[in-house]
Amino acid sequence: MKKYNLVFFPFHDFDKWEKEGYRTRDAHLFTKLSERNDINKILIINRPESGIERIIKPKNKIKKDVEISRNNRCILNEFKKDIYILDFKTYDIIKPLIQKRNWWVTAYANHSLNQEIIKSIKKLNMEEDIIIYSNVVINWEAVKNIKDYFNNVKFVFDIVDDQTQISKNSRYIASIKKGYKLNSNQSDVLISTSKNVSHLTSRNITEISNGVNVDHFRKHIYSNTRNKLGFSSDDKIVFYIGKIHERIDFDIVESALKKYPRYKFVFCGPILGKNKFKNLTKKYEHLYWYGDVHYNDIPKFISIADVCIIPHKLNELTKTQSPLKLLEYISCGKPVVTTNINGVSGDLSKLVSITNNNEDFIHAIGKEIDKKTVINYDFPFEYTWEAKVQEIMDCIKEVKVDIK
Repeated sequence: MKKYNLVFFPFHDFDKWEKEGYRTRDAHLFTKLSERNDINKILIINRPESGIERIIKPKNKIKKDVEISRNNRCILNEFKKDIYILDFKTYDIIKPLIQKRNWWVTAYANHSLNQEIIKSIKKLNMEEDIIIYSNVVINWEAVKNIKDYFNNVKFVFDIVDDQTQISKNSRYIASIKKGYKLNSNQSDVLISTSKNVSHLTSRNITEISNGVNVDHFRKHIYSNTRNKLGFSSDDKIVFYIGKIHERIDFDIVESALKKYPRYKFVFCGPILGKNKFKNLTKKYEHLYWYGDVHYNDIPKFISIADVCIIPHKLNELTKTQSPLKLLEYISCGKPVVTTNINGVSGDLSKLVSITNNNEDFIHAIGKEIDKKTVINYDFPFEYTWEAKVQEIMDCIKEVKVDIK
């Protein structure tokens, strides 16, 4: 059996996975790739860290098993057998303050970082049959460096959504668009959760939707979390989990809060950017916010729900997204009310209340709670993360690369 060596660029970094649980698309793909017999060794390239970041917001580093090498900028650790992490730090203080998010372009182009990546690949004897996976948009220089140095490298670029549509990125659109273009052009396999990102590249995209770890969510269907949180069996609970930011239609949320004052609305997830959610928590006593939740605890929180909701806006951002929470809600046996966003139609649409306006969305919440619906759906293998990784590997094996 041919074995590949995997160089993995996570969107954030390995330490964030360990802290929050392996809950994101890239974390799930990494986990399933690491379990495959045709993957030999894995090198994770953690996001570079600036001097100012270490001063203002120092990270709690996860303890790795064995230190392989160290210098004044890099540490190469073995996390477990055949899985390695490269941490890179710069001493930049002024540049990050001036460039803001554009500093990441500078960081990934750093000559010392790219030298250390090459050295690490060689030190770990990973020079042959390399796969690069990245959903990082602005690391094109680091990817190019690996492809230029080694033979037989296959690059998988994963466009997860259109980051030009996120308001906090408005000052950096030129760099983001450049990243989409350059990484798409140098990719050997170009994938996305939605072909609605086709405007970001001139290349053909293979659509590989998100998957779900059904067993992880099924085991908590009968959890006693409701009682632990102080809710009674008679409480009607409307539930949402995910990042609480601009994709949520807070007008729908507030309208539902007004319509159902006796229901308990429970939200879990980090509040990102400026939005009206905090004001809603102060205004409505039946709105509860439990902050960010570790991946291991997500099923327990979903288990308390009578109905789960996806009150997302219909816009250029959500048109390119594919909600993981839809599959996770259904895995827990919960009815779902959602706006008509990308990723909710198709085979699963018969299990979901898809609404087209605010009035229908609010009405559907009450209807689903009155029905006391329990979803009992056996996901086919094609919805698992194992299947998604197999799709990626099938694409990789079809690619022929020129030997330099």
